[in-house]
Amino acid sequence: MADASVRQEPAQAAFARMRRQAAALALALGVAGLLMSSVVGVLGLRLHLAEIDRNGRVQLALQLEAFKRVFDRYRPLPALFSEHPTMIAFLRDPDQPGNRAELERRIERLTGLTAALDVVVVDQQERLFSAREILTADELRLGDLKSAPRQGRLGRAFIAQPAGLEPLAQQPAYLFSHGIRDHGRYLGALVVGLGLSQLEQIWALAPYPVQVVNHSGVQQLGNSLSRSQAADLAQMRAFSSSLPQFGWDLQLYLPQSPAHWTGLTSGLLTMAVSLMLSASIMWIFLRSQRATFQSLRARDMADRLDRLVRQRTQQLSQSNAQLAHEVEERKQTEQELRTAQASLVQTSKLAALGQMSAALSHEFNQPLAAISSYVDNAVVFLERDDLESSLDNLQQVRSLVQRLAAISKHLRNFARKPRENLSVVPVSAVVGDALEIMAGRLKAEQVHLELLPADQPLWALAGQIRLQQVIVNLISNAIEATRHAKPHPFIRLAVSHNEGWVYISVSDNGTGLSDEVAAKVFDPFFTTKGVGEGLGLGLSISYRIISDFGGKLTAGNGAANGDTPGAHFVIHLERAPAPDAETAPQKDAPSP
Repeated sequence: MADASVRQEPAQAAFARMRRQAAALALALGVAGLLMSSVVGVLGLRLHLAEIDRNGRVQLALQLEAFKRVFDRYRPLPALFSEHPTMIAFLRDPDQPGNRAELERRIERLTGLTAALDVVVVDQQERLFSAREILTADELRLGDLKSAPRQGRLGRAFIAQPAGLEPLAQQPAYLFSHGIRDHGRYLGALVVGLGLSQLEQIWALAPYPVQVVNHSGVQQLGNSLSRSQAADLAQMRAFSSSLPQFGWDLQLYLPQSPAHWTGLTSGLLTMAVSLMLSASIMWIFLRSQRATFQSLRARDMADRLDRLVRQRTQQLSQSNAQLAHEVEERKQTEQELRTAQASLVQTSKLAALGQMSAALSHEFNQPLAAISSYVDNAVVFLERDDLESSLDNLQQVRSLVQRLAAISKHLRNFARKPRENLSVVPVSAVVGDALEIMAGRLKAEQVHLELLPADQPLWALAGQIRLQQVIVNLISNAIEATRHAKPHPFIRLAVSHNEGWVYISVSDNGTGLSDEVAAKVFDPFFTTKGVGEGLGLGLSISYRIISDFGGKLTAGNGAANGDTPGAHFVIHLERAPAPDAETAPQKDAPSP
């Protein structure tokens, strides 16, 4: 018994070593997943913040242009109108009744034509002659409105609440003043008041806070969002532009919480994908470790049994020769058992390798067969000096090679946000290419395919190669589902449209989908095929491709030929208008 305990120690030590290896692998996968999710989350946050910054700079430029456009329309008016003979004549002789009446008509007309808040003429005794009597003498002394005209400059002043306005009509105002001169002699000043409600009305259309503040940070102007969200502005992304001629700063604020949500979502999605991949790796590793441990235990058990048999044989060899013969036979049987066990372990390993190879070769064999056929045709056409047909076949070969590259890219990018741009693709051409690829297999499997084309040319927003791959995958699945269909295998491919959507349906007369299968048919690694016939990634990848297009892929049961309710898959794509010659769609090239 002591000897048996010693003999069991290698298996126990191996088991302890395997547990340490599994724990180390789980820790490494967890750390890698956390690191990857953190990196992706930070990159997502930075990219979104960069997009917010770009948008903020564009919006700031637009608001700055709107601000300048409003002020530039009124700034030259005092200098322009101050040279009018009516004003000069009045200030030269204000007691002349005709001059005053003409002045009142002139400034009233100027007020109406420019939509100014008020137009005021101020003589040297600071008497006011106003169109609407909104501005007061005290307000006209603000800033440099009084001194600048005498110095030959344009005077400016800001009034938050003009005293002459009713409470309901209250609005900020900005005043411009310019001197009125007669042959260089100063006679008075012309003041034009700009009501700033029109600027705030422009800002009211902005879906973000906009305001103008002075150098002390006090708000001078702003839209309703800048006032209602004043407490939240510190948490927003600020964009500012200086207005030195006014002594103000134009500011707008964009929320940056969507960027944080984008970073968090990207990190969580990456973590989910990492957990799924880590679980798959751990499952494969544990299966391998379990097989190794069982092999070690079988070896130890065989050694123990062999030792016991030899001991018993030594004890009974002198008394019974027959028992010695039986012991010999048992030893031979045990040797055969060990050989069979070793073969089973090797077979299990080869089966796992075969399963992966069969699944991947299924995705590549058909395009390779088509390439071979096109190359043979090209050779024949070259021998006949038919260069056009040869070039057409070589073009098909290049298209299929691109498709093979796209298939590899889709397998690599299953857990990653495609970055390929969508384009407008002809649906009938994509369906035709897919049928051309599958024609050989349909004929070999003796499957009848009925095509129901659309009643008009249709264009959809998608990627041409990836959409073709999805259709090929659905037809391939339908062929496998109808291998035992009666009276004969049948597939129907229909193209239709309705209210801005394009539908591509693939139906068969197979056994259909059970409720349990239909609920999991798009899950990664879910398959109803036998071992070595598939990895369960085809429909999952197809679902992801169609989702990237902005559409959806649905599965259910429907009667393809009116008799047998087989599987029914429908691709929903957003319909697009037909492009012109200059914007004709290009096939989406596979990423390197």
